[in-house]
Amino acid sequence: MEEKCGYRAFTGNHDEGGNPVFSSLGIAVLAAGLSRRMGQPKLLLPFRRKPLLAHGLDRVRELPWGQRLAVIGEPKAALDELCAIRGFQALLNAQRAEGQATSVRLAATNLSADLTGYVFMPGDQPFIDPNLLVAMAETFDRRNDTKAIIVPRNRGSWRSPVLFGAGWRSDLAMLSGDQGGREIIRKHLDCVCAIDWADDRVFMDIDTWTEYESLCRESTNIEQ
Repeated sequence: MEEKCGYRAFTGNHDEGGNPVFSSLGIAVLAAGLSRRMGQPKLLLPFRRKPLLAHGLDRVRELPWGQRLAVIGEPKAALDELCAIRGFQALLNAQRAEGQATSVRLAATNLSADLTGYVFMPGDQPFIDPNLLVAMAETFDRRNDTKAIIVPRNRGSWRSPVLFGAGWRSDLAMLSGDQGGREIIRKHLDCVCAIDWADDRVFMDIDTWTEYESLCRESTNIEQ
């Protein structure tokens, strides 16, 4: 299903009639990956004078979420502090080696049952656009369906973050393996509402040293 959406652009100031839709939504930033291909915790790698994870958190924290969580791994102390000073409750995933589903489960069981929907966002998306989240939230609000799943689409492919209606809370809390919420999406295509988003950069994530080095070089060139 395609959704042609109009939405109020995020201005960064919610003291002047900010978007009320977010007060009934929770966000869970998934930051417990093992970074196997990197060989060290990638979310603490420096980028533009602060840790990689800080960029994603800073870009979404000003939206008036009903609840903010971050599922973290090790080093716990450093990641916990990074999240706490930005208003995110950090949850340590001690089972993260068993796959991404463990992070989604942990988040789902700790997100309030009083919320109407939950956004799951990877922690390694430094260019995530708040306006994408506004579009997703307002599309979800218009759908008025606790089983709606809002997914951004770029160049014909589904991307992250994803918004699940609260009707999926128990399903999310029982996931297994390394697929996260993608298994729910595949099984329930009739519930999916795709939002086309043209900006590739928004969905950029970092999984290898080559990608990280390319990101740093690009940033240096822009700043020069």
